[in-house]
Formats: sequence, C-alpha cells, structure tokens
Amino acid sequence: MSEKKAPEALTPVGDFEITIEEDAKTLYYILENKKIFSPVKLVKKDSETEKIIPVAGAVFRL
Repeated sequence: MSEKKAPEALTPVGDFEITIEEDAKTLYYILENKKIFSPVKLVKKDSETEKIIPVAGAVFRL
C-alpha cells in the first residue's frame, strides 16, 4: 500500500504491505500523521552571568 498524494504540509505515510488471509474480511488501519506545534522561546544570555540580555529589534537566524 502506498499513499500517492499527502495533504499539504504533511509527510506521506511510508509504504506498507497488506496480506489478504481470509475472504470477505474487512481490515482497518489507523494511519497517524500529525502536525506538531511547539512554542519556542529564544533569548540572548550573558556568557558569564547567564542573565538574559533584552535586545529590542534583535534578529536571530536558526
């Protein structure tokens, strides 16, 4: 089994094999592919005191 087209911003489910062992039996599979959102807090700290240095307008590149 393979997913030909995944919804936008989601990764397609990897291919997997289904073996039919009985006639007229319905098989159910739950395939989960969630978007995971996690808040991120980025701060600048003094290397000696470990205190946060508030810098208005600072730009960071991740």
